[in-house]
Amino acid sequence: WFSKAAAQGSKEACVFLGILEYEGRGVAKDVNAALAHWRTAADAGIADAQFRLGMVLAQKAESMHEAVDWLVKAARPGDKTGEPAAATALGNIYAKGTNGVEKDLQKSAEWYAQAAAAGEPRAQMVYAVMLLTGEPVPKDEQRGMAMLRLSAGQDNPQAIALLIRILKNAPDAEKNAAEADAWQKRLDELAKGK
Repeated sequence: WFSKAAAQGSKEACVFLGILEYEGRGVAKDVNAALAHWRTAADAGIADAQFRLGMVLAQKAESMHEAVDWLVKAARPGDKTGEPAAATALGNIYAKGTNGVEKDLQKSAEWYAQAAAAGEPRAQMVYAVMLLTGEPVPKDEQRGMAMLRLSAGQDNPQAIALLIRILKNAPDAEKNAAEADAWQKRLDELAKGK
C-alpha cells in the first residue's frame, strides 16, 4: 500500500516506504531505494524525510556537508515545525567536529538550545550541562537545573542520574534529600522496566 501511495505521489508514503526498505521490514533491505524515497519526500519539504536522509548521509565523510544541509532544513531554525532530533544531531556534529565539519561549540550550543526549547530530552540534558558549567554559553545555574529537571521529567536516565548527583553534592544537600530520593526511585523503576 505504501508503494501504491508513493507511486500516486504521496510524499508521506515515501517516508514510510523508505523506513521499511532501510530496515528491511516486510521487504528486502535496500538502503539506496530508501534514500531515493526519502530524497523525494525531503525535496517536498517533509521534515522527517530530511532528518532521516541527513542522518544516513552523515555516516560518510564524503556526504557530510550534504547531510548537514538536510539536517538544517529538517531542524527549520526559528520555525516550530522543525524536527527537534535534527537540531540535536546538528548539536552533536558541531560539538565533535565530525567528518570534515569544523568543531564549533557556539553553533553546537545554538542547535542544542533550539532542540531543548522544542522538548528534546537529550538536548535538554546537554544544554543544561552547558548552562551549569558556563561553557560555551553564559553560566546560569538556575536555568540549567530547570532544563535538567525537564529532561529528567521525560525519563531520560542520564539526566536523572546527573540530577541526583548534583542534588546530593550540593552545599544544601540536606534540603534536596527528598527530591534526590524521589529521582532515585524513578531511576530504579526505569531500570526495572516500569
